Amino acid sequence: MKITFIAGESFGTRSMATYIETKDANILIDPGVALAPRRFGLPPHPIELDKQKEHWNNIVEYGKKADIMVITHYHYDHHNPRQDISTMFSDKIVLCKDPTENINYSQSRRGIYFIEKINKYVRKTEYADGKTFRFGDTYLVFSAPLPHGEDTRLGYVLGVYIYDGENSFLFSSDVEGIPLKEQLDFIHSQNPQLLYIDGPLTYMLGSKYNKDILHMSISNLLRLTDMDNLEVFILDHHLIRDAEWLSWVLEVYEAARYNGIWIGTAAEFMGKKPKLLEAYRRELYRER
Repeated sequence: MKITFIAGESFGTRSMATYIETKDANILIDPGVALAPRRFGLPPHPIELDKQKEHWNNIVEYGKKADIMVITHYHYDHHNPRQDISTMFSDKIVLCKDPTENINYSQSRRGIYFIEKINKYVRKTEYADGKTFRFGDTYLVFSAPLPHGEDTRLGYVLGVYIYDGENSFLFSSDVEGIPLKEQLDFIHSQNPQLLYIDGPLTYMLGSKYNKDILHMSISNLLRLTDMDNLEVFILDHHLIRDAEWLSWVLEVYEAARYNGIWIGTAAEFMGKKPKLLEAYRRELYRER
């Protein structure tokens, strides 16, 4: 199994786009990329806009190679209905979140629109909620719909576990650092070798996020470091929107390293230095 993280907050944009190659299938998860429309009262900096374009172009190139497209939910950093998607989705098998059940109004509208758009090009679309799919010796196991964070205000997402007979990978989607038992239980039940978690929303502390939820998330993240199969622990996405992100998860880093687990960002896994553009948007404007 080969895993490529294409875009994400540690690369400079909002995304969790991930490409997985097994001997049986090429899988692209959540082919979307976005930017915060406003942060610190500022619009995206031109450097961010350039990076978004670069990442979208990379997602399209990986999309052309994919056999299977996975859409875990319908926020715009996880799917992109606004661009020309005809080439990327041509003749693909699409496994996606059901846009009619266990979903909020906003995502339902987006999902129905998106599926109608891609169905002109794809080979097959199938709702994946709670289902398992097999392609040769490669299995894709989808969670039941999980709350997008501490509650269902932002709707539901699907976690996805991929196993190819030798290696295993779990993509949490937007669970905001797993504050809830059902989010934790899905990960524990699959016990992956490589885990990609979106991390808590520390950048919103004091407004739409509170320390009680953060403490629950940290406690659950610590529990993951005891999994006997876990070898690589990726923390990225929401967490990396905070310039001080590492200070919040130092305990998790220490526990992972104590247990012999590699832990870091998606960029670091790919051998790159993290490039936190949104978190340093004010500084980008000051440097002009």
